[in-house]
Formats: sequence, C-alpha cells, structure tokens
Amino acid sequence: MARLSANLIVTLLVASFASQALAGFMGGASTFAPAGAAIVAKWNKAKPGFSQDVVAYDSVGSGTGITGFNSGTYLIAVSDDPMTAAQEGAGFSASPGKITVPLCVSTFGFFYNGKPGLVLTATQSYQIYSGTIATWAGVAGASAKGLTGAITRVARSDKSGSTAIVKTMWSKAATGFSGATDGVALTFDGLSKVEGTSAVCAAVLATKGAIGYAFTGGCSTVYNKRNPNLKNRVIASLKNANGVAVAPPSWSPGSALTGSPPAADGSWAAVDFIWKAGAKTPPMVSMEFAFIRKSLTGVTGGKIAKAFMQYMIGSFAKGGYGFSATPAAWKSKSITMVNAIAADK
Repeated sequence: MARLSANLIVTLLVASFASQALAGFMGGASTFAPAGAAIVAKWNKAKPGFSQDVVAYDSVGSGTGITGFNSGTYLIAVSDDPMTAAQEGAGFSASPGKITVPLCVSTFGFFYNGKPGLVLTATQSYQIYSGTIATWAGVAGASAKGLTGAITRVARSDKSGSTAIVKTMWSKAATGFSGATDGVALTFDGLSKVEGTSAVCAAVLATKGAIGYAFTGGCSTVYNKRNPNLKNRVIASLKNANGVAVAPPSWSPGSALTGSPPAADGSWAAVDFIWKAGAKTPPMVSMEFAFIRKSLTGVTGGKIAKAFMQYMIGSFAKGGYGFSATPAAWKSKSITMVNAIAADK
C-alpha cells in the first residue's frame, strides 16, 4: 500500500509539473493586448506539441516590455516601435542578439466624443494637445459635430509607443512642433493620462467633447461594445501627406509599406511608415514588432518561445484582431530567421 501511495504521489507531481504555466513569458504593448490574449488562449487550449501552457500576455507597455526582454523577464516582447539604438545595445538584445519580427500592421488615429465626420489636420491635432487650441471653437466644423466648450485631452504616458507615433507624425507634418525643446508637447504636462488602448477609448467616451489617440482597431472594439451605432465613425478624419482627409475603413494601411522588406534582425530602427504619400494612406501607420533572442540554447522555455513565435506569425497570415497583414515577403523572411533559432529546453 505504501508503494502504491508513493507512485501515486510521483504521478501527481509529474502531472502538476507538465501543466505548469511558464512565468514571465511575454509582455509589451497595450495595443497588442487583446490580440496577444486571444492568441495565448488558443495556444493554451491546443498546446501544439507541448504539455505546458504559456502565461497570459502582460500588457505593460512597449518600453516596459523591451526592458523586460533585455533583462530576461520576458522571452518575447511586443512593441509599437522597433527598438532604439540604446535598447538594441542592452542586455539580451546585445548578446546573444535578437530577432525582430514585424507581426502585423497597425494604424493610429484621434478619437473624439461627438458626432461623426470631424476633419483635423496634423497641425490642428498638435495645437489641441499643446494647448494652443483649448476649446472646440478653434476647430472649424466642430460645433456641427456636437463639439463645444473646453477640449478634454486624453493622453498616454510619455514612454508609450502610441505617444511616440503621434509625436513622429507631428514632427513631420505639424507646423510649430519643436520636439524636445517644446516642454508641453514632449511631456504632455497637465493632461489626463491613462494607460492602455481600451482605457483611452473609455476615457474619451466618458466625457463629452473629449479627444484621445490610440490604435484604431482596439478602440473600435471598445466603442462597438458600448454603442454599436458608433463603430469606426468616432475616429476623426485626418488629412494625410496628400492633403486628403482619410479615416477607416476607407483608408489603405498597406499603401505605406513600400520597398523591399528590411532585415528582421534589428535594422528596423531606420524604417518609418508615418506620413507616407498616397491618396488613401493613413498618416500614422506602424507595426507590432515582436522580439525574440537569436539563440535560446540552455534557456528554460526556449523551445516553447520559438514555437509560439512561429504560431504568432501564422496567426496573422491574413491580419485580424483589428490589424492588417504584413507583406508576404516579410513573413517569409521572419519565418526563416525564427526557424534558425537554436533552442534545447
């Protein structure tokens, strides 16, 4: 009887270990949170070739995700932007090095609480956030959209990938934007700040006359749940590099992705998809970039990390979750590089 009990205990311990979730597996951009959670859930259900689950996607923001990747907290990180030179030279990104995978295409815009049809220029959007335009009376056509009185500006943190994307657009197109020398534009002093795409959209929806910026696919989901009649129409049309006012779903994010695919090994820092020419090109196009080490030899969970990255690339073969697909050539290159990762644990 004692022997049977011991065997039973061993069996239970082995079963417990086999179903144990990996800690600190993946985290990063809040823009990617709904998609990341959905893909993780599908993986956890299927566990293709593995007995372990992966933890839920940690929505901690792009900067925190990259810091965690470089320190070893995360085996995979996701960001709205490629790494900076300083980030690439730190921690595991420097050694053994990292692979950058462009998972999917994301578009960003300005959401407001009013009637559909508001048109903004890049300069107007900057003037709203810098405080030069403090009331909707300063925006032509706003009153017809039910926008009157003081403007409530909702912003993300200064380290947010969404904030970086908006500022990049302003640096290219907004008259008067002076970057680091402009304290208000750089730090968003005195503004209402919230973290996460859903939080931005909820904050805008809660206050009449509010405006915020976020990933358009994510905000559409939030608004549709609260008011199905609004759909994408609460996104302001923004005049693009061709002077054409565009808004989803009529714009074409893929039109910004021209030229040969950049190397998926870190040279993405030189690539910029913001304010590209094209009649239907959105002013703010970005990627969701996923980072993984070039070598996972000796790293616990390395085999799962490699397989999961392959699984994520396949999950976005045709876009989805509010994102658009990347060009096929980019996917092919990413798959080749991920397949070459050495992983033994």
